[in-house]
Amino acid sequence: MNEMSLLEDMCAAVPPPDPQTLTAARDRVLGAARTAGPPVPGRPRRAGTGGLAASPRRPWPRLALIGTAAAVAAAGVAVGVSAHAPSGAGTPVRLDAATVLNRAARATLAGPAPGNDDFVYTDVRGVNPGHGPSWSYRQQTWLSVDGHQPGALRNTTCFPGLPARDNLPTCLVKVPAGRGGPLRVTYAWARSLPTRPATLLHFLMHHNNCTGPLVVGAHHTPYTDAFSEIYTILHALYVLPPRSGAALFRAAALIPGVTVLPQVTAAAGGQGVGVAMTGRDAPGGTLMRYELIFDPQSYRFIGLQNVSLTNGPGQIAGHVNHAESLVATRVTQTAPAGYTKIGSTLMVAGGVPSCIAGP
Repeated sequence: MNEMSLLEDMCAAVPPPDPQTLTAARDRVLGAARTAGPPVPGRPRRAGTGGLAASPRRPWPRLALIGTAAAVAAAGVAVGVSAHAPSGAGTPVRLDAATVLNRAARATLAGPAPGNDDFVYTDVRGVNPGHGPSWSYRQQTWLSVDGHQPGALRNTTCFPGLPARDNLPTCLVKVPAGRGGPLRVTYAWARSLPTRPATLLHFLMHHNNCTGPLVVGAHHTPYTDAFSEIYTILHALYVLPPRSGAALFRAAALIPGVTVLPQVTAAAGGQGVGVAMTGRDAPGGTLMRYELIFDPQSYRFIGLQNVSLTNGPGQIAGHVNHAESLVATRVTQTAPAGYTKIGSTLMVAGGVPSCIAGP
């Protein structure tokens, strides 16, 4: 590994300084430059170790080079807002999307690193409130870490107010083994993604769910394509491989037009800090805001939702259309195999998985 790679790995593990730290450091440097006078000839040196001149040392903040560049770049990329500190102290702070996403990257690096033979289990609650009767579901997923073993997905859908016989039955379907790809996101595929943020962003701009032959081109720029793929990856996994997951959040911080939402109430449960991007699912369609939600204390990714910003066919401005929140996660060594029906496959409609019989 060369020196540049080591430097990048070190910087990826160090959170970027917040704007207050950068401002304080700049003021101290400029202040020292303004007040420092020229050396006085003949002035004796103060005694120091080994006869060398000694001067009092002030504690200077540590500034990571990558973090500093990201903070400067964020001024032209992310929209900043005033918010309260996550600690609840009530001190006004400046939050921007780059700060939130870089903190999320740090939280991901501190997450579990499962072994090749393990499975990553997630338990997710989803809701589809829309503007009509609300309905919810529970989705439990077991994904093979290296992709060499089949995983499983269990879904339970509930329509409130309906008799139990009218609700869809709980089903367990097989997640086929395989590496996957942009159109079939797997944990194994996510592990193979580039770990340098700029490289990963370039990759996602050209390998995503918006450019496949079976997908209508509803997005208009490589940046919105990349954010759409990031949204898709998080929707499929919730728990990311540490290094590539950290790079994913840092790549999102480089996308122009990503904004911060200091207080988000998730329709699927919980509150957090969000980052979002607005766009349309189709040319001339309803303007939507796609939100990624993070824990306000740890900045761990906890959910997502999309919200209509304008009225449209089947859409009402201000209403959440689909939302999911992470309930629990863990690393396991096995996945269930008692599938509802041999040959069952997974059908996704409106963001909700359900069972259909195979051929």
